[in-house]
Amino acid sequence: MAIVRSALAILSLSGLCAAGAGHAQAPDNRSPYYTCVVFEKQGGGTWRASREMTDNGGAVTASGDIYEWEVDEPVKLASGTTLNWYARYRWPKDSAEQKKIAGTDILVDLHFGFSAKSGVIYQKPDKGWFHLYRSVDPEKDRHPFTTSLTTLTYWHQYGSDRFSAQAGLSVDNLLAFGSGYDSLAWDIRLPPDANGNGKVVAKGMLPIAAMRDHASSILKLRKLVDKKAANFRKSCNIVPMVPVSVRP
Repeated sequence: MAIVRSALAILSLSGLCAAGAGHAQAPDNRSPYYTCVVFEKQGGGTWRASREMTDNGGAVTASGDIYEWEVDEPVKLASGTTLNWYARYRWPKDSAEQKKIAGTDILVDLHFGFSAKSGVIYQKPDKGWFHLYRSVDPEKDRHPFTTSLTTLTYWHQYGSDRFSAQAGLSVDNLLAFGSGYDSLAWDIRLPPDANGNGKVVAKGMLPIAAMRDHASSILKLRKLVDKKAANFRKSCNIVPMVPVSVRP
């Protein structure tokens, strides 16, 4: 009986050791990395430029920069719809020395928020179209064949009564179409009915003047990020690492 009790005690102790080993932390050999961020106000919005730096024991590598501009305040429309817009650009990692930025590579994202309480939309549409017009009158009555810069809208539903639509355009196309204008009228239309008329669910004005400076702003921000990255261990923020657990 004593032998049995001793064997059980050894097994129990072995189990505890195995359980403890299951939660042990392995030596963390991952290289620390830092994020270098610069902010700058421009044209009713704020730029955020970022670069990640990885320190591989003295061998330093950098990610491609990301540049994002966001309007400071969402536009609230009469229908209860809200409009946010953003500009985004990712600097090619293998083009560190490029001197120019193509407007086709800067994307403008437009985000529209709707509520069923507004009485405009009661359910998520299957699809729709965002139209920009060479006009400063968003209230003008336009027929379906009016010349416009058009792109599809992608719809999402949140809860039972909130919807959003998203549309994207390149800065290059937008500015070429809006040449000579500082703002352009726009609307969102749902698919046409049997008579060829698409319901207009939102309309307003989109300021585009500040977008003409986006490429030069990115080049300026690039220099500011370079300055921070040159002394990244002191000027940038180290990103905390999540401990790695070892399991049998």
